[in-house]
Amino acid sequence: MPYLLYRMDVSRNELGQAQPVRFRAQIISDRMNVMDEIDVACQLSEDHIPSPEMMDRQWVSPKDLEAADLAIDMFMDEVREWIDHQQEKRRGQMVFVPSRGVEIDQLSLQEMMERYSEEGFYFYEINDPKVLDIQEYANDVIIDRAIPRPANNDDVIPTDLFTVFYDLSPVQYLPFHMEVGAPGTKTLPAFTSSYEMLKWAHEKDKQALSPELLPSMYPFVEEVQDDSLKASFNQKSDYQEGDILSLVNNQGKYQHFVVAGTKEHDGQKHFALIRVDNIEDSILQKKKKRHLLSDFLNEKGMVRIVSHKDLLGCPIVDENELDKVSKTVFKNKKEIVLSTKFQNEVKNTFKAIFNDNRKVKKLEDFSKNIRPSALLSVLLNNAKSNVFGFEDAEKEVQAFDDLPGDATRYQAMWRNYLEKRKKTLQSKITF
Repeated sequence: MPYLLYRMDVSRNELGQAQPVRFRAQIISDRMNVMDEIDVACQLSEDHIPSPEMMDRQWVSPKDLEAADLAIDMFMDEVREWIDHQQEKRRGQMVFVPSRGVEIDQLSLQEMMERYSEEGFYFYEINDPKVLDIQEYANDVIIDRAIPRPANNDDVIPTDLFTVFYDLSPVQYLPFHMEVGAPGTKTLPAFTSSYEMLKWAHEKDKQALSPELLPSMYPFVEEVQDDSLKASFNQKSDYQEGDILSLVNNQGKYQHFVVAGTKEHDGQKHFALIRVDNIEDSILQKKKKRHLLSDFLNEKGMVRIVSHKDLLGCPIVDENELDKVSKTVFKNKKEIVLSTKFQNEVKNTFKAIFNDNRKVKKLEDFSKNIRPSALLSVLLNNAKSNVFGFEDAEKEVQAFDDLPGDATRYQAMWRNYLEKRKKTLQSKITF
C-alpha cells in the first residue's frame, strides 16, 4: 500500500490565526520509490502578517513569501485536487504519513482545508483511512535503542535525530538565518528524514508499517474560525460618539477623526467621522445639515460616513496618552461635536442620506476607500487592536539577536519584507 508523506507549513503558531504557506508531499510506493510529488507555496493575504519566528522554524524565508504567487483559494484547490487525484489513482488505498506527526501536519492540513477549500476536507470521509504517526514511531525506536538526545533540546524532531544518528540522511542544511547561498532544493526537517525513516522501517521493522496494524485516521473536530477581515478585526470593536480614531494617510502620517454620530442601516452600523486636526472651532460650529450633507457626499474636509466593517477594528485613541496641546484641541472639538445642536444636524443629515438609496450607494464606495488606511492603522498598532501586526513581527525579528552567529543580514531581510508590506498597503490609501 503506498504512503502519502506530507507537510503543511502555516504562518503562525496559533492555528486559528494562521494561513497556509507551503504544502510539500510525496507518494511513496511500498517498494519505497517516489512515484509522484507536489511542492506549492501560498501567497498571504494583505491583512495577514506572518510570524518571523514561526517561518524561521519552518525554514521559510522572506524571499519565499515574496515569491509565492498562488492565492489561498487557488492554493488549497490545487492541494485538494492533487490529493483527490492520488486517491483515485490508488483506489483510495493509501497510508497518510503527516511528516511532523498527527497533531501538527494532519491538524494543519485539515484546518486549512476546512477553512479555505470550497468543498472542505474531512479525513473521515475517506474510506477507512490509515495513518502512520512517523514521529511517534521514531520516538519509540529512539527509546528502544537508547539513542541520546541533545542536551536541553526537547524540541528536536525524532526522525531527524534518528536518521542523522545512523547516517541515513545528510545532516540538515542550516536554518535560513545561518545560511550563505545554499542554492537548490533544501532538505526539510521532518520531511526528508521521515522518508528515510520509512525506508529504514521497511527494511528493519516491516511489520510496523502493516496497514492492518495501523490505526484509522481520526479527525480533529474543532470549530472552524471565520478568518474574514470582518471577523478577524471587528470582533471586539465598537465606537461611540466622541471617540477619537487615528487613520494613516498615503504619506504615512496620522489624521485624527472624532465619531460625530452612529446610524444602524440594513443590519450594519455606520459612523460619521469628522477630522478634527485640520478645522477651526468656529468653522466646525457653523456646520449645518446642508454643509454636512455636501461634505459627506463629496468627502470634503475629510468628513466621512464609514461602515463598521470597513473600519476593521481601528483602535480608539487613548486621550491620556496625548500631549497637553492635543488634549486641549480634541477636547474643544468633542464639545462642539457632542453638543445638542450639532448632534441634531448630524441626525438630520443621516435621514437625508439613508432615505435615498442612490446616496447610500455613493457612501458605500467612499466607505470602502477607508479599508486600506484602517487596515494599516490596525497592523501598525496591533498592541491595542489584539491583532498580530508589525509590532509583534518586529519584536520577533529583534529576538533573532539571540540566534547563533551573526543575524544582522537575516534581520535586514525580514525588516525589508515588513517595510515592503507597509508600503504596499500605504499605496492603496486614497487620501
